[in-house]
Amino acid sequence: MEGRTAKHFKELTFFFIFLTLFLKPSYSYSQPGWLKEGDYAVYRFKHAYACNRSLVWGDSGWELMDLGEGYYRWEILKLEGNLATLKVTLSTGNGTKTVEVVINTETMDLVEDGKVWGKAWLWIDMTTLPAASNVNTAERNITLVASWLNETVKNPTVSRVHSMSKEGNLPLIKTGLGLIDLVVTVSANTNVTSLKLGNVIHGPVEGGIHLFWDYEAQCGLLVSGLYVDDILTQKFGVYYFEEMAKVGEVSYWMYLEDTNVDIGISKEGTDIVVLLKIYYPYILLGILAALLIITLVRSWRRTVV
Repeated sequence: MEGRTAKHFKELTFFFIFLTLFLKPSYSYSQPGWLKEGDYAVYRFKHAYACNRSLVWGDSGWELMDLGEGYYRWEILKLEGNLATLKVTLSTGNGTKTVEVVINTETMDLVEDGKVWGKAWLWIDMTTLPAASNVNTAERNITLVASWLNETVKNPTVSRVHSMSKEGNLPLIKTGLGLIDLVVTVSANTNVTSLKLGNVIHGPVEGGIHLFWDYEAQCGLLVSGLYVDDILTQKFGVYYFEEMAKVGEVSYWMYLEDTNVDIGISKEGTDIVVLLKIYYPYILLGILAALLIITLVRSWRRTVV
C-alpha cells in the first residue's frame, strides 16, 4: 500500500513539473513580431513644457513654458523592411501638430535623408535589450535621447522582467486598457539639476534629474514613465511633463491611454491568461499540496480498514 501511495505521488509530481514547464511564460519575441502598418499608441499627459531657449538660468537650470494637457500619439503609416514611417501627433492646450518621421524598427534610430538625427524608444526588442533573467539590471551602451536640454542621455540601465507588485511592492501600472504588472524598466541620470516651471523651481536635484520608463513585458511596448524622446524635443520642442502619479504610485509623466497592439489586457481588466502566467507557481503548489493530502488521507483510511 505504501508503495502504491509513493507511486501515485511520483506520478502527480512529474505531471505538475511538466505542466509548470509547459506554462512557463516566455519573453522572447521577434523584433518586433507584432509590428504592422496601422498599429498605433496614444499616451496621455497632464502638462507639457516647452523650452524657452533664451532663458537659461543658474549653472544647469532651464526655464520652461507650460503648454497645457493633451496626448502624444504615433501610428505606423508604412513599413518597409526595418524602416517604418510614423505619423506622430502632439496635442496640447496650445494646439495640435503632426509630423511624419522614419524610424529604424530595430535600433530605434530616427532617420532623415539617410542620416540619423535622434532616437525614439517607443518599444524595445524583448529578445536583446533586457538583462539576463538572473541579473537585476545591466548597463547598455545605447543612446536614449540625443538632444535633451543640450545633453545626450545615454548608457542607461535596463532591468530584467520584474513584477511591480511582488518585487517592487508597488501598485500595478495603470493604463487606459487595464493594469500591468510585469515590466522592463529603462533608466538613466542626466546632468540637468534644476528647472523653472513658470514661477516654480524644480530642484536642485542631487545627481541630476532621473529619467525612467517602463515597457510591457510581453511585447515590449512603452506603457508609462518619465519619458521623453527626440521627436518630442526636436520636432515639437517639448522637454518636460508634469508629474501625474498619486501618493504610493510609480512616478510617470505620461501613460498608455489606448493602442491596437495586443498587450494581453483589455479595457475590462487584466486578461485571465496573464493572471495565470503570473501566479501559476502558487496555484500549482496549492493544487499539488491538496492532492497530496487527499492521497495520503485515502491511503491512511485503507490501511486502517
